Amino acid sequence: MSLTPHRSTTVTTTAAATTTVAGANSSPSLITEPRCPAAVREAYHALFTAVELALGARGGRFIAVAALDDTTRADLVAANLALLSAEGGDRTLLVDGNLRTPTLHDLFGVAAAPGMAQFLMQGHGDPGDPGALAQPTADPLLGVIAAGVGPARFDRLDRLGDVPAALRLLAHCADRVILSLAPVLAGTAALSVGAHVDGVVLVATPGRTSRRDAARASALLEKAHIPVLGVALAA
Repeated sequence: MSLTPHRSTTVTTTAAATTTVAGANSSPSLITEPRCPAAVREAYHALFTAVELALGARGGRFIAVAALDDTTRADLVAANLALLSAEGGDRTLLVDGNLRTPTLHDLFGVAAAPGMAQFLMQGHGDPGDPGALAQPTADPLLGVIAAGVGPARFDRLDRLGDVPAALRLLAHCADRVILSLAPVLAGTAALSVGAHVDGVVLVATPGRTSRRDAARASALLEKAHIPVLGVALAA
């Protein structure tokens, strides 16, 4: 795995694509599993550090992670970054914003609903506290908000309600919010949400994600004035 920052500096780490996590109800794909190889842990630590450096001195409370296309999973990168954020002492929320293929509830062994879909479908009036949807994990500083279950015809959060308002509320619920999104080239979720976060990490797979698609995704985000922190290569 490597992170190629959007600007001139390059930070590179190497590791296997799969990482593991402990717990009877959690996925074997996260770094908190005792059997996780040291090289994998180090790779994610380097990736997290690279993201922090890309954010700069101003820091960042809200980070989005999105795959370039359907050949790559961004959820594992988002999940491991959230684990490291909590490990570092920040109260962290990991939010599944991918209604097309929600997976974070499976990764952490939590309920699939209620989640962001239910929160957004509440309609007008007092929207309540989206942080109340957070489900606990083995780390007391990390909560997971599932994507939830929306109407079958809806596959984007922005079709369900006021996403910017929800994100503003989420930003006050924790020290750090990490949002996993649907692939950039598979819809407009990243474009509609990205303008409201401090930065976006793109995830690509070497050998499967074409340079042309990577360039197209980056151009789309730049045109929408969305800050791209870099491209994480998950091999």
